[in-house]
Amino acid sequence: MLLNWLWPLRAAWIGSALAMLAVAGATVGIGHTLKTMVDSGIHSNDMASAHRSLLGLMLASLVMAAASFSRIYLMGRAGEQLAITLRSRLMTGFLNSQAADHASASAGDWLSRLSSDVSEVQTGCTQNLPFALRHVLVLAVSGGMLLLTSLQLTLLVACLLPILLLPLVLLGRPLKRLSRQAQDQLGRLQGLAEESLFALRMLQAYDCTAAVVRHFDELQRVRQQLIARMVLYRALLVLVVMLLVAALIVGVLWLGTQQVSAQTLTNGDLTAFIFYALMLAGAAAGLGECYSELGKITGSIERIAAHLGAPNPHPADIIPDGLSISANVAIPGAAISAPSSAEADHFNPISPPTIRFDQVDFRYEQRPALVLDNLSFSIAPGSNLAIVGQSGAGKTTLAMLLLGFYQPCAGHIWIGDQRLQDWPLTNLRRLITWLPQEPPILSGSVRDNLLLVAPTASQPELDQAATIAGLDFIAQLPDGFDTQLGSKGMQLSVGQRQRLAIARAVLRRSPILLMDEPGSALDAVNDAAVQLALRQNLPGCTMITISHNLKHAEAADQVMILQGGRIVGLGTPAELAACNLAYQQLLAASQEDFHSP
Repeated sequence: MLLNWLWPLRAAWIGSALAMLAVAGATVGIGHTLKTMVDSGIHSNDMASAHRSLLGLMLASLVMAAASFSRIYLMGRAGEQLAITLRSRLMTGFLNSQAADHASASAGDWLSRLSSDVSEVQTGCTQNLPFALRHVLVLAVSGGMLLLTSLQLTLLVACLLPILLLPLVLLGRPLKRLSRQAQDQLGRLQGLAEESLFALRMLQAYDCTAAVVRHFDELQRVRQQLIARMVLYRALLVLVVMLLVAALIVGVLWLGTQQVSAQTLTNGDLTAFIFYALMLAGAAAGLGECYSELGKITGSIERIAAHLGAPNPHPADIIPDGLSISANVAIPGAAISAPSSAEADHFNPISPPTIRFDQVDFRYEQRPALVLDNLSFSIAPGSNLAIVGQSGAGKTTLAMLLLGFYQPCAGHIWIGDQRLQDWPLTNLRRLITWLPQEPPILSGSVRDNLLLVAPTASQPELDQAATIAGLDFIAQLPDGFDTQLGSKGMQLSVGQRQRLAIARAVLRRSPILLMDEPGSALDAVNDAAVQLALRQNLPGCTMITISHNLKHAEAADQVMILQGGRIVGLGTPAELAACNLAYQQLLAASQEDFHSP
């Protein structure tokens, strides 16, 4: 997975590798220059040779400086491109993830992957990995020069070097495990913060802020303990490596001075060897530090890879070969175009298809019981169906199936002459506009929220959608359609947010309108007015209304009663009121609620 991420950046990596090779070559030149300076310049009192050696040192330093500039520049740009790519792929994955993932993962955990994990991977791939590669090159070059300078001293270094690398193996694994746990804990922290800010008014009203702060501090304490253990392991790694490096240098100096005394090694050779040994020891110590850092980011890599590697439940975003959309269904484009003059008064010129449920069963993965049991019914094009029933009867689950968020455990759902799972998701969701019970309002203005579903809509279209949805409060807003609504529309009341969502649904002009408790936040007068406006201004649109309010059922062409995931009544409101016990009980209950004080 990591190699796949880095492959598009191969040009930058090749350039950085060449720059690091230049650094390694300059390192060899510095060692050779030191040897020449000591033997010919200082020992023989040859000032011309000493001056040439100093000039060589300066040239080698210039090469190292230029190579370091090239590496930092190339890796900096490549790192930013890597971060952009990963964030884009994560965002795409989040927006196209399964409904089950939404229920099991907190928003804070996903935000942690999008920010902290991506930053960790960016730093590791553009700083730690290049440093590790440079250290490996320095190890190889220094080792070769040591071998050419003195075989005996090189054998001593070769015997001690494995001991120097041993701490990397012993401490790398716990560092990786602790890093993954620390990142998971950071996700929980961000999740709690995000959810607390969203429910701030409720927490203040219920006087729960102190409990939330205690929970937040407890999560921080756990992460602090994990970070403290990580710091301890890294400090131990550096301590052990530095001690072993010091032992290596002392051993080389002891054996080298013995050889100089025996005149089997010159002072220049010993100086160069010590330089190369210091470079090798420094590279080994640096490799240990890079290894600990790479172990730290491994958790982030695994978290990102786990999400990006998840299978897409609906891969058919393009119409597959041999599959054609029903001829009587015209799918609108990605952006809604302005209606023609003949369509100016109507928002839905598209002919809707027939919807048919054929012996559909469904259960959630976490629950063994069937939520929907052997559902079979059909919805004629352009009709108005109301689905009623007590809470937990399966009404909203039915809507989730129709939108493609879940697949039936048995049976089939037909849209036109094709099964729902054969429809490309993009086309299916252009066909259906969903109005949920608690519609999300995004940060921004009223106009931003409306143009989200119709980017090219004109001002007259916005005005007409606002009129249908009863957005009379826009006239009282300081900047009208351009008034900023705050985070998640918090400056609007619940009813105003619901009416804004209705206007957004109207503006989308889909042939099927699926509404879940559309008037739950509206008073009876405004609810009735909005429902009447929808029917008058969306002729030919198939309307499916999920509601506890039997006023919606009385205005429908057909009413379906769900009870325990089964259909216990299906017919016109008059037919059900006359002979269906379940509907009569719902009517009686609603009348009691209406007359109760």
